[in-house]
Amino acid sequence: MLEKQYFAHVSPTGEQAYDIAQKVGYGYRIIAENIAAGLFYTNRKVVDGWMQSPGHRKNILSAQVREMGASVIKGRMNGDDTWVSVQIFGLQSLPVPEKSCTPPSRELLREIEAKRAELGSLGERLTALRQELDAERDSIEQERKTAHGDPGRNDDLTAKIRAYNEKTGLYNQSLAEIKARGPVLDSMADEYNRAARTYRDCMASD
Repeated sequence: MLEKQYFAHVSPTGEQAYDIAQKVGYGYRIIAENIAAGLFYTNRKVVDGWMQSPGHRKNILSAQVREMGASVIKGRMNGDDTWVSVQIFGLQSLPVPEKSCTPPSRELLREIEAKRAELGSLGERLTALRQELDAERDSIEQERKTAHGDPGRNDDLTAKIRAYNEKTGLYNQSLAEIKARGPVLDSMADEYNRAARTYRDCMASD
């Protein structure tokens, strides 16, 4: 006020107390202002003057406000020595809670990727084993046609059949393992995807 040589609640540029509050980052629900100017002998005289004014008294005694700032400065106003006094009363607004969006678990994603790699490797081994079994089955069928009456070749055929059956058991075991792991992996992927969708929706919300 002294710098711009005015005495009012609104500055020559149109600023009021709530504009200043916004500039300094004071989020408010209530802003009120008392001002006084003159040659006051004591601070008490300033307060007594406010208390004799209904509007100023209401601001001072308000049960709603929780904070107050005051300033008293002496300077020159229109060529005269003048004390300018200001009280600002405020009630801060409740802080706006920050958006809390939980991203999907990176640990779960790493576990999913590891299990997918394991299943992929197991699937490749299973394919190779299936090809071996098909070739051995064809070989066994050919030997069956030519081994009749030859004890030595029958023994070899029996050994091949035994090895084929053992390998078939290994194949079936691996196939069962893949079938068992598949639903577990699908469930983990579904869980991750749900969390990812929830996170995206949360981030996109106002």
